[in-house]
Amino acid sequence: MRDGWSAGANFMLLDCGEHGADNCGHAHADALSFDLAARGRTVLVDPGTYTYTGSSDLRDRFRSTAAHNALAIDGQSSSLPGGAFQWKHVARAGARRWIGGSRFDHFEGAHDGYARLASPARHARSVLFLKDDYWIVRDEVETEGAHDYESFFHFAPGVEPSIEADGDGAPTVHARGRDGELILELFAPGDADAWRVANDWVSRCYAHREGALTCVRSRRGDGGQEFYTFIVPRAAARSGAFESARELESVGGRAFELRRGGARDLVLVRDRRAASVEACGASSDFEWAWLRFGEGENAPREIVLVAGTRLHVNGEEALRGGGRVEYLSARRVGSEWRIEDRAGGRDVRLAETAGEVARAGGHASEREVVGQG
Repeated sequence: MRDGWSAGANFMLLDCGEHGADNCGHAHADALSFDLAARGRTVLVDPGTYTYTGSSDLRDRFRSTAAHNALAIDGQSSSLPGGAFQWKHVARAGARRWIGGSRFDHFEGAHDGYARLASPARHARSVLFLKDDYWIVRDEVETEGAHDYESFFHFAPGVEPSIEADGDGAPTVHARGRDGELILELFAPGDADAWRVANDWVSRCYAHREGALTCVRSRRGDGGQEFYTFIVPRAAARSGAFESARELESVGGRAFELRRGGARDLVLVRDRRAASVEACGASSDFEWAWLRFGEGENAPREIVLVAGTRLHVNGEEALRGGGRVEYLSARRVGSEWRIEDRAGGRDVRLAETAGEVARAGGHASEREVVGQG
C-alpha cells in the first residue's frame, strides 16, 4: 500500500502469504504483520533474523510473532518452531479482499494460527489506507474464550516513540526522530488498553543487532475482540495535522471521528452480524464508510465506501441506484460529484448538491467505553 515512490512516500507492506517454501526453514511467525514508512522515512520494521545457530533462544525470539508488527494471543506465536530450521505448527494465512484504487487501498486477510489454543481463536486483519492521509488497521478475533492479547509495533532504530494521553484521555503514540521531529502518530480511540514502551532489538544484517524501541498494546478480553489503530503520518498532505481521534456513540458497529479545527473525518465500520451501522447522523450498510467534512459543513465533500448498497446522511439518501457496490470513492467539486474509483454492476449516482444530503446539522456524542471489545 503506497502513495508512490517519492521522497515523501507513505508505504505499508503486509505479509499474508504462505508460511514459507519447502520445509519453511527460513520462515518467521509473521502472519498478517506489516512494515511501514511514513513521509519517506522507515518507521515500523521487521526486526530481522540476527542468528541461525548461534543461540536457539535468540533464533526463536527474532522469528516469533512478538518480534513482528502483529497480534500475539496468550503469549503464543501464530506458528511454533520445532528446531533452528523447522516448525512443529504452521499458521495458514490468506487474503479475503484486496482493492487498489487511486484514492484508497483496502486489504483484509486472516490466519488460523491460534485455532490450536484450548479456546480456539481466529485472527483477521483489515486495513483501509486513505492515500496521502492515513491508515486504519482493524484487528478482529473470533473466539468464545478469555485470552490475553498483545499487539506489537516495532520502531526502527533512531525512531523514538512516547505514549501520551490525548485531550480525551486516550493513549496516543508519538513517534519522533532523534532530532525531535514528529513523524507519526498512533491513535487507539475508545479502547482502554494498556500501552507500554519496551527496549528491544533490530538486526539489519546477520550477526549484528542494535537497540530499538517497541510499543506494546495489551488487553485481556472474554469472547470476540476488536482492536482499531489509526496510523497517521505527520502532517498528511491532504488533511493537515489531526488534533484528536475519538470513538462515537453508534449502533450496529463502530464509529470514529478525527478532527482538525472545524473539519472532520467520520469512519463507520459495520459489525458483520448487523444489517447497518448508524452514528453522527449517518447510516450505512457498507462494511466500511469514510466521509470527510470541511469546516462548518454538514454534507460530506469526499467519501470512500467498501462492500454495501446504501448510505444516508442526515436522513437523506446520498447514494442512488440499485444493487451492491463493491467499492467507490468520490469527491465533491462545487455542487458536482466526481467518482474516482468504482466497481460493481450498479449505475451509481450521488446527490447532486450539498443541500440534497444535508438538511440538518448535529454533533456526535462520544461513546463512553471501558474495555470495549
